Amino acid sequence: VNILSPTVRLHGFRYATCARACNNVLAFSFATVDSSSIGVGVSPSITVTPAGVVHTAYYDYINAYLRYSICLAACGLNTNWVNGTADPGGSTGFVGETSAILVDGATRHIVYQDSAGNSLKYATCTVTCVGAGDWTTAPISLADGGKNPSLAFGPNKELEVTYYAATTGAAKFAFCASACITIANWTTIDLATTGLVGQVSGLTVDGFGRAQAVLIDDGLKRLRYATCSSVCTTSTRSAWFAITSSIGL
Repeated sequence: VNILSPTVRLHGFRYATCARACNNVLAFSFATVDSSSIGVGVSPSITVTPAGVVHTAYYDYINAYLRYSICLAACGLNTNWVNGTADPGGSTGFVGETSAILVDGATRHIVYQDSAGNSLKYATCTVTCVGAGDWTTAPISLADGGKNPSLAFGPNKELEVTYYAATTGAAKFAFCASACITIANWTTIDLATTGLVGQVSGLTVDGFGRAQAVLIDDGLKRLRYATCSSVCTTSTRSAWFAITSSIGL
């Protein structure tokens, strides 16, 4: 079990891990991931490699930029975490308020919100990745207010993303097979354009290559499920189902 959380009292971003008997708090080890400002650790995303290397992306709301941290081993120790700024946001900042991260070998992939640019962005890095100069960034979408992304690998390590386009109120799906720092290599479609669907979503791709997403439907107060088995680059390829209905969703 790996957990991330910002903490105002300790002025930092905390990590907790537990190998067994995790119903007891004494089974957890805790560490400070990043204490560079009192604003670090907002909206964290985490991924753990098969070798146990922990990667996380998160927002620093004081400095208004995207942060990244890595721990190679024994992550319950503060000293084993290394961090830096993945995207400082230029002169405007306000990048990374929401994000999602995945790792393929040495290559890191982060998809994140660019509030100043009113778009969704992509960042990638294969070197040390703790300095802004280590990362290459580019937009995925333009002027659609992309936020709250979820990221998954396709069967051939394609990047697949669900997110919410706040400008148009659409739930979106984006796909890139290669050279994803070029916006022209991203295909973006609408999954739903009415009814406040997709402000929050989760995405995975199963062993058969089927994209599977769950999305909040704030209009009908439902949790929705969408799936696509192949050629998921047109909205008509997705099948929709309601999982549950509740006024509390």
